[in-house]
Amino acid sequence: MTRTRRPLSSLLKQLATTPVSDARSLLSRFPSGFASDDRSEHGRRVYDFWSEHRGLYDAFLDLALFGREGRARRRALSVLDLDAGKRVLDLGCGPGVNFDALAERVGPAGRVVGLDSSRGMVRAARKRAARAPAPTAVLWGDATTLPTRKNSFDAAYATLSLSAMPDPESAIENLHEVLRPGGRLVVLDARPFRTGAWRALNPIVVPPATYATNWYPEADIPGAIRRTFADAACWRTNAGSLYVATGRKSE
Repeated sequence: MTRTRRPLSSLLKQLATTPVSDARSLLSRFPSGFASDDRSEHGRRVYDFWSEHRGLYDAFLDLALFGREGRARRRALSVLDLDAGKRVLDLGCGPGVNFDALAERVGPAGRVVGLDSSRGMVRAARKRAARAPAPTAVLWGDATTLPTRKNSFDAAYATLSLSAMPDPESAIENLHEVLRPGGRLVVLDARPFRTGAWRALNPIVVPPATYATNWYPEADIPGAIRRTFADAACWRTNAGSLYVATGRKSE
């Protein structure tokens, strides 16, 4: 199952009532800066941190996405259109929040494989995989060098992960390679506000989100999918900042 959405008022109350000492403790443990200018390493450190503070991360996402992540996830799962017995790759699986929903769709005859570059997230995901209702494996690895064979998956799913990767275009090309002919890629991700007065918030929102999630806000992931896959499409909400992009590999 996906995360349960909580009312925005309760999230604000939680953040407002967090003891200052607790907040300082968290900040003192958070990865500091881009000392080596190595964004890949920064990303691994950031998500190792978040793997130990899931409640705080969930609250951050709910606030950043205006509580609409759940709706977008439901839409993404719908267009993924998994059948029983299929093999699906969950790229940037994090702690495995998608595993139950994916496993319920592919069933005992199918298989779910999660991949993440954060060892902390991999440890958390393996605990969840052990309880999934279908065979589920978790691999540690880099999306630009996928440790899987060509034409080995019926579907690939990436939720709020590709935009945190230094080279999402290479990752999308690799996903195309591991999908079987006719296989589908579905990506749920975020980018800066695209329309209306909401764009005035980008200078406020983008810098902290970039640091806290290793976000690459300039990444044109829907464009990369259009260039790589057939039958590409993109659904948008939140003034264009939250989207579900899809592509199907040619037969």
